[in-house]
Amino acid sequence: MAENLPPEDSGSLTRILHVPRVADAEAGASLVQGLRQMPQLRLRQFRDQFRPRPLTAEELTRDVLYRLLTELIHGSPDVHNGFRMFLRLAGAILETQIAEQLRGQAVSRLGSPTQPWGLNEFLAQLRSGSEVLPAFRAGLQLFFSRLLTHPDIAEELRRSLTELACDVLSGEYPQAEPLAERWEMSQSRLRLRFHLLLTVASPGVRRPE
Repeated sequence: MAENLPPEDSGSLTRILHVPRVADAEAGASLVQGLRQMPQLRLRQFRDQFRPRPLTAEELTRDVLYRLLTELIHGSPDVHNGFRMFLRLAGAILETQIAEQLRGQAVSRLGSPTQPWGLNEFLAQLRSGSEVLPAFRAGLQLFFSRLLTHPDIAEELRRSLTELACDVLSGEYPQAEPLAERWEMSQSRLRLRFHLLLTVASPGVRRPE
């Protein structure tokens, strides 16, 4: 037997369900369309307002990898079109980590057949997909640990450099111009800060670019 609704409730749910309304999917599509109308830079600024700020080297590493892997899923960064800052900083971090992993191992010199293992072989292994994520993750954590504890970088600058490093390593900014706009600074000042990040990433003597 159908349950009888009290008079005060009778028809209230029915009226709600029968109100003419836009289809759910159409409303959702309108939301996505509206978000896509926003400039990418503005969209990322809004996104960053809702993202909790990482504090430790491990949290910063997870933040960067989450953003970078999301970009890769959607087809970026495209290493053949821009992303010079990303490539240089990520490469410096990875090469430093490779040097740490190869420390104490037999490294090939001038193609010596008695020492077959070296940097080129390591990079070839990474390009094949083997151990690439663990190696880069370890390198990121080492890099952020250095940055967060660097004795020659003031606290305020360190916070700014840390956030800048996250933006560069996320692969979300293919060119320096939008990144400078995001940070509201000149490109020359951005290059100076980027050079500091490279120095932290690769403490040894840097090769000329």
